Amino acid sequence: MRLPMMIAGLARRRARRLVLGAPLALAAMLAGCDGSAVVTLGASRAHFLAYQVTLVSITLATANGAGTVVVLPAGTRVDFARLAGHDEVLGAPAAVQGTYTRATVTLDYRGARIVADDGSPNGVALTPVANSGLPAGEVTLSLNLDPKDPLRILPNRSSSLALAFPLPLANSVNLALRTVTVNPVLVASAIPLDQKPVRVRGPLVGVAAASGQFTTGIAPFDGPAQPGQLVVTLGAATAYEIDGAPSLGATGLAALAAQRGGAATIAVGSLSGTATLASGAQNVAFDAGTVLAGTSARSGSFDRLSGIVVARHGDLVTLSPAAALSAAGVPSAVTGTATVQLGAGTAVTTLGASAAASAAIASISVGSRIVAFGTASTDAAGDVALDAIAGRVRLVPTRLDGVLATAPATNAGATVQLAIGLLGGRAASGFAFAGTGTSSAADANPADYQVSTGALALTGGAAGDPVEADGLVAPFGAAPPDFAASALSGPANVPAALTIGWGTGGTTRPFASFGNASLVPDLTNPAIGARHTIEVGAETIDLKSLGANPTIVPDAAAPAVIYAIAHAASGRVDDYDTYADFASALQSTLNGATPLLALGAEGTYATATRTFTATSITVSLSN
Repeated sequence: MRLPMMIAGLARRRARRLVLGAPLALAAMLAGCDGSAVVTLGASRAHFLAYQVTLVSITLATANGAGTVVVLPAGTRVDFARLAGHDEVLGAPAAVQGTYTRATVTLDYRGARIVADDGSPNGVALTPVANSGLPAGEVTLSLNLDPKDPLRILPNRSSSLALAFPLPLANSVNLALRTVTVNPVLVASAIPLDQKPVRVRGPLVGVAAASGQFTTGIAPFDGPAQPGQLVVTLGAATAYEIDGAPSLGATGLAALAAQRGGAATIAVGSLSGTATLASGAQNVAFDAGTVLAGTSARSGSFDRLSGIVVARHGDLVTLSPAAALSAAGVPSAVTGTATVQLGAGTAVTTLGASAAASAAIASISVGSRIVAFGTASTDAAGDVALDAIAGRVRLVPTRLDGVLATAPATNAGATVQLAIGLLGGRAASGFAFAGTGTSSAADANPADYQVSTGALALTGGAAGDPVEADGLVAPFGAAPPDFAASALSGPANVPAALTIGWGTGGTTRPFASFGNASLVPDLTNPAIGARHTIEVGAETIDLKSLGANPTIVPDAAAPAVIYAIAHAASGRVDDYDTYADFASALQSTLNGATPLLALGAEGTYATATRTFTATSITVSLSN
């Protein structure tokens, strides 16, 4: 699992940056304003089908408090479970010139909807509680940026701030009591090198076809418009879907240019920026890999329902989890069952494909990630039924995580046999695979899932090693193979996450050793609670089963890293861009007296040496 703002060492980062021209910068500085701040939000992957809370406000402040920027003037509902695969642009407000050192974020857990993924079809609804055991309420966090890398706003420049929620660290689930103890932590970085895809949603402002760009307003999470605008740069390989019609490159750009101002747009791509060594001034750029516009983004005639297909019976598919958007533009959570009725008149498109690649409804199968447009109805139980017989469905690539059932062939075009644990980000045991195969005997089997690698080759690895893949499931009734991969990560590259909790009281002696090169958690500490795992893709390793303490080392070769110290009682989070600064600060803070509540790390794990190479480390202290 990867935090979206992870950043490498200062000298290496700045040496690699390329100067971007003004046309690629954030657009539309307001008259009389000095610059702007592009703010994104992401989250780490965790075992939640839903994690919906209210994001009340976000403000930025200078060190002396003389300058403040309101990023989120109105609260919005956020499902952090849906942010595991991408970051969302929250806004790009105008900002007075200055050096901003702190972000203040307020979350409200009253009315939260949190559902654990226990492998059952609908999961387990949880009640969020504080450490006291009382219901969780409003929480305000003060995020201190690395003093060496504050957010610098200069005239006619755009700068970036990335926020992320490490969900495994901040939540302790008790399925028996149906509760989740929350200690919210957000981390922040002013370096605009996001490692996950970034999504920006908003109304179309204008298209500059000659320069291959368009300008969009910002309306995150299908909510109200937030301050600022963003220029999106397009390329020859950019894939489009405009008013239900897929296209590529120049054809798509022409279709986008034909849209009226105010049309809904969704762009997914990469956010990057530049900084000069002397001043740290940035210019933020957004390069789009895919663009949706018009009724493909939001339709005034159709309701929208999106999610993962967990079952298909004839032409009726069931989604879980699912999210809805009405034709009037009102987003809502689906608290009951979500179904989509398909028919011969349902148009099916594939994100990233050309118009010639439009598919039949058979391409929608168990494990498909879809966005469906039609007419929705909701009953008293919260069940949502979408009639898409005269509507359309868009297929989006699905991610799967599993372990090798057998050693893979080394040649491209082979079929890899996996025992999958996660499909579309949720437990594979929650899917009903009946009907996926050419016969009932050929139905997809999560213990022996057949993945076609196409032009890809998976080298190395043995039975039991983790694998991660992106792609599309086979058409309904056509398996095997069960899945066609468009991207593969082998055992050495599958993201891993380490989580240790020391209970509500914490411990003052969490480490067997701790220095400027590594830290070693002491697994013999009796204060260790229920959380002590390393998750490598879908594989969960009990740390106490290792036989020896693991070693956590910073990843010196990673293009992006971040380290943070959270203080639970005060709500302060201190962020660092280098491990050395983090280690020094943590040693001073612990000092044998301050209890450590939890530790979370993200990166990769080498089983043979019990070494966790971390691109991020976050610790939560009791003070």
